[in-house]
Amino acid sequence: MKKSSYILVILGGAIIGIFILFPVNEAVYYYEHIRLNPNAPTLMNFILGEFAFLQTGRNFEVPIFYLFFGALLSFIITKIRNLFARNTRLLQRVSEELGKNVAQLIAQGEGPLIEFKSSFRWDFQQSKMNRTLETVVLKTIAGFMNSDGGSLLIGVADDKQILGLENDYQTLKKPNRDGFERAIMTSVSSNLGTDLCRHIYIIFHVIDNADICRVIIMPSNRPVYLENEGKLKLFVRTGGSTRELNLREAVEYIAIHWTK
Repeated sequence: MKKSSYILVILGGAIIGIFILFPVNEAVYYYEHIRLNPNAPTLMNFILGEFAFLQTGRNFEVPIFYLFFGALLSFIITKIRNLFARNTRLLQRVSEELGKNVAQLIAQGEGPLIEFKSSFRWDFQQSKMNRTLETVVLKTIAGFMNSDGGSLLIGVADDKQILGLENDYQTLKKPNRDGFERAIMTSVSSNLGTDLCRHIYIIFHVIDNADICRVIIMPSNRPVYLENEGKLKLFVRTGGSTRELNLREAVEYIAIHWTK
């Protein structure tokens, strides 16, 4: 939500505080302490009289309190509503992603919202573990988070060949699905940020008798940086690939993508 929108919310709340909360409170006071008095004015006259007294400025704390309380209440309600709306959209997005058929995702090939990786840390060319391959996966995850989200399928080659995760499993202390999921989440937490783990959902599929991992990635509400070659870098999705932005591009992209 933009700053200008929050300013309007606060101003609206202040108006509600002075023109709704204040009269309501005065009406409660009227019915509890004044209405039974034989010389009591009508409710409307009483409230108008209280408004007239406010204008004298002799009890300036009262209007300030209601202006502040109304603005604060409106701000809190708006934040809660926005958070609820965001979580609802997130759940809908996750449900939509979970409903997609993984075989169809593979058949349609890589694109802006889907990418394949042969492995997480197993180097097929050298036939050994290669921890630098984790960085390649993290670049893709960061790129999806900095863009519109998407799905990363690990255990699938660029040409859609199913490679499975068995070799990756053998590089883990716990050589199974649980160990693989833990390795990914630990890598994300350590290199991208612990708070970003909630943007990731991991599920496993069996295709051609081989496990593949599907990492469903939701967009982040902040820029996601990955330290690479001693520098913090910002990656985004462009078409069917992940690209690093230079400094000028990163500044402009952040200003546009994460409106304040």
